[in-house]
Amino acid sequence: MSIRTFVVCALLILLSASQSGAQTSELWVDYYANIAAGGGWVYELNPGFSKTFAGGSALDTYLALTATYEWERWLNPEADLEAHYTFDKENENVVELRPWAGLNFIWPTHGQYLNLFNPFFAIRLEERFLWYQESGTEDTKTRLRFRVSAKFPLNNELLVEGTYYLIVLAETYVPLNGDPKEISASQNRFQGGLGYVVGADLRIELQYIMMRKRNTYTNGFETSSNIVWFAVRHFF
Repeated sequence: MSIRTFVVCALLILLSASQSGAQTSELWVDYYANIAAGGGWVYELNPGFSKTFAGGSALDTYLALTATYEWERWLNPEADLEAHYTFDKENENVVELRPWAGLNFIWPTHGQYLNLFNPFFAIRLEERFLWYQESGTEDTKTRLRFRVSAKFPLNNELLVEGTYYLIVLAETYVPLNGDPKEISASQNRFQGGLGYVVGADLRIELQYIMMRKRNTYTNGFETSSNIVWFAVRHFF
């Protein structure tokens, strides 16, 4: 495969997004800095933003710090703290802190079974604290997140330099308590896309995401959100 192939696949992802019948359209952009600290610890710094273009105008900016402990090849506990600021002219601006903790159950395999590379199942317990800027009110929400994901290298068995890989992921959210006002109360999420290993320390990914969500400001019915996500992953 060549960079031309990556570009063609990227255009197909964008085309599928533009042709979708979804009621909202969004762009997500993320940068991930992964730092191996030794002793099994890995830290990840993630600044990013998401922008709604159709069906809304909100801009969510965020910064997240994740700590992962590589306990076993098949089990990695992790914890995270995210800080969000959402600019929303149609409703109100929101400050949010979102700590969570979880477990990743990994199947350490490669080169077999459709060339699967380390698929995993994850469960996370998430607490959300929201402060509404114009009204001066606040709210909380607790939820569980269940996620299954896999990568499929296309021209190698491992994710080495020059490798293209497919990405698939499915996730569902289970609310435990709280129903705060938000324009995007996520419920189910499915995504797929293409990644490329630029070098041992750098990967780029472009994915299409279909997400079911609900606007709790208006008590609106479920809608489909149509998302294009671009990510850069840097390893130190």
